[in-house]
Amino acid sequence: MEMKFPPLSGAGVREGRAGNLRDELYRLFGFVRRQILLVAIGAGVAAVLAAIILLNTVPTYRSQIRLLFSEPPNFMQADRDRRALGEADEYIATQIALIESRSIAERVVKELNLGARVDEMHQSHGLLSSLSSLFSSSEPKTETPQEAESADERAIAYLQSNLAVFRIARSYVIEIGFDSSDPTLAREVADAYGKAFLADQVEGRLDGLSRISKWLEVRIEEIGRGSREAAEAVTRFRAANGLVAADGRLVTDQQLEGLNQQLINARASVSAAQAQVEIYSAAIKDGNVQTLIGLRQRGSSNNANSSSDIASDYLLAAERERAVIARWGADNPQAKAITAEKERLADQIRAEARRTLDAYQAELARSQSELAAINKNVDAATAKSEGVSSTMVQLRTLEQRAQSYQSLYQNYLDRYQELIQQRSLPIDTARIITTAVQPDSPLFPKYKIVMALSLVLGGALGAAVGVGREFFDRSLRGRADVEAHGVPFLGFIPALSQKAGLLGGVSPDKADRILDRTLQRLLVATDAMRLEPMVIAITPLENDKAQNQSFIAKAYADELAKLGHEVLLIARNPERASTAAAGALARHSARSLVAEPGSHQNPTVIPAGNLPVLSQSANRTGVQTLGSSVSGLSGRFDRVVIESTSLEQALHVSALLPSVDRFIVLARWGSIPRQSLTEAIRSVHGLRAKCSGVVLDEADLSKVV
Repeated sequence: MEMKFPPLSGAGVREGRAGNLRDELYRLFGFVRRQILLVAIGAGVAAVLAAIILLNTVPTYRSQIRLLFSEPPNFMQADRDRRALGEADEYIATQIALIESRSIAERVVKELNLGARVDEMHQSHGLLSSLSSLFSSSEPKTETPQEAESADERAIAYLQSNLAVFRIARSYVIEIGFDSSDPTLAREVADAYGKAFLADQVEGRLDGLSRISKWLEVRIEEIGRGSREAAEAVTRFRAANGLVAADGRLVTDQQLEGLNQQLINARASVSAAQAQVEIYSAAIKDGNVQTLIGLRQRGSSNNANSSSDIASDYLLAAERERAVIARWGADNPQAKAITAEKERLADQIRAEARRTLDAYQAELARSQSELAAINKNVDAATAKSEGVSSTMVQLRTLEQRAQSYQSLYQNYLDRYQELIQQRSLPIDTARIITTAVQPDSPLFPKYKIVMALSLVLGGALGAAVGVGREFFDRSLRGRADVEAHGVPFLGFIPALSQKAGLLGGVSPDKADRILDRTLQRLLVATDAMRLEPMVIAITPLENDKAQNQSFIAKAYADELAKLGHEVLLIARNPERASTAAAGALARHSARSLVAEPGSHQNPTVIPAGNLPVLSQSANRTGVQTLGSSVSGLSGRFDRVVIESTSLEQALHVSALLPSVDRFIVLARWGSIPRQSLTEAIRSVHGLRAKCSGVVLDEADLSKVV
């Protein structure tokens, strides 16, 4: 009955994929482990090649200095926007371009006299160049001026090609590095570049200041001459037109200004007098004594207290009148007397108010007369001023021109003084914060890194070749190779030398464990627990490559005997089976494989040579009698184990097929192509149904996954 399994869940699918990936990784690791010799060879060859290349490679040393640039004034702002940062980047980029320029390189060449050392700078220091220098002539040569100039050009080109200038992050620090095969030269050039740049900055600044100061001197002289001429023109114009000035101003202007001020004061006096006249006129016309008293008190605050007593007496009389009338009535003689006194005082107050009004009217008339006179004088002065207006326009033009010349002259003079101060105290825009040192280790090549990479890459190449060999190896080497052909895999038979522990890394205990697992799989695959008699044939895939057929047949027969079966072993070479068994495993005790008369032995071993049908030269007639012979033997034993001929003898295997219940195929590990297994099983009709599985013989356990 066909078994149906539920579909895998998402977690199961993921676990299955993880398991497949893990299996593939284990398989790949097994490939590498089996090909460890190729890995070691690849790493060794790569290391040797790397050492040869390193010996012939000219090392490059780098020495560097660092310059800190002063921040330009226009960038030193509290709020640095994106535009200011862009200007700072442009400033640093400009300085880098200046360092890389030809002018700085020329300074370094002249300072270090590199033109005479250009051949030394281009000289290689590898192994081959050192050997060739032993056979080359070292006679001194005299240089012509053209050759010296060419040497300087070569030195400049060499400096510019090996110079490295870059900015440290987004700071104002620039690093100048120089690469050379000579560490001393690298330090000297890096140090010279820093000094040459600073010297060029100072000289360039001084040269610029000198040129600006000379230009300013010429301009100051020209502007001073123009200022003097303009001032003289103003003086001549004033004298020619009679424009006399006092305190820097014309007399007519000063007179007109004074008359205007007098006119303003006169108008104010007329307005004040007219206001007083109107106020007193209204108060007198109204006749209200209280209002007149108020006006008298306001006037008395500005003048003297001449009439304050009359007002006081009037107010006191009015208070007494109210008190007497309230107490004794208006008809009381005392009340009448007080009323008469109050009226007398009121008349005096009214008379005094009229006198005050007359005074204000006289003051108003005087102010109006004075105003009229001032207006007349102003009109005369204005008419006189209008007569010289065109002349004043020309004078103002001359004065403005003279003033402009004077301002420009003073501005240029101030700038000239600032330049003189800057020339006397030059300010450096950069300074060296890290000096050049002689490098101890080369920048290139990095010997340790190159050797490590060569070992890794060489080992990886060897591993790749080994894995490629494994992938392209079509021999039977493991479970996957056997089961890919639809045949069960039963296990490995270790090589005899490995079972004896003669190869490193493989112990006899491990070989015994692998052999035990293989025998257990054989018992399970051949239904060892069945009680019915069975015939099991152990047949090699190829006859000349069956090294341990007798050993596995004897070991398998011993295991069947331990289960209580009466076993008959038909061995092709009993002596070989005995020797192999005795030398392989201590737990499989050496027994006599040939039955002696009068003794019972289980398993019973008989030579296959006694049965002609099992010999390699058996003919068709002998093969046909094999079935009846095996049937007779199986009636006396529970299990009959036959060391059959190889599957190459398809005729013999076909003759055994009806009488054999199970076939165990023995194939040599790593020697037999995979396709041979499929072809051999297909060559015998019905063999696949009775084939219990394949055992790989002579397996190298150190290369088994």
